[in-house]
Amino acid sequence: MRDYGLKISKAGKDILTCAKKDQIFNSEATAFKVYNTFTGNISVAATDGGHLTQLTTVTVAHSLSYKPSYLFYWLDVTNDASTKLYYGNNGYIWVTVDATNFYINSESFTTFDSFGTPTFTPAQTKTYRIIAFIDEI
Repeated sequence: MRDYGLKISKAGKDILTCAKKDQIFNSEATAFKVYNTFTGNISVAATDGGHLTQLTTVTVAHSLSYKPSYLFYWLDVTNDASTKLYYGNNGYIWVTVDATNFYINSESFTTFDSFGTPTFTPAQTKTYRIIAFIDEI
């Protein structure tokens, strides 16, 4: 174990004697390096009698020549009463990446009850954020 580098301890803790859990930063630890943050909105299209599913894709260029690792999350901004933060991919919003772009996809579904009565999905707006890291997938 090396005894050099940058270390920062929590208030009231001595950096020379404190445990790692009491350190705010330690340059010995491996950490992702942030390349860029991308934020925007994606519209989830409404379904209706003529369209049982609707797919929307937003393309975000990342300007790297490889697939970067990333953190993706989105915020439901359509209805203040149900504002939630979601991490990663789920059934109707997901992201994929290639060597040039992120692709944020949203899909809305028409569901049917046991009597075959459809429930249509209203149009919604989601705010997304992608934190792209230098590290390659």
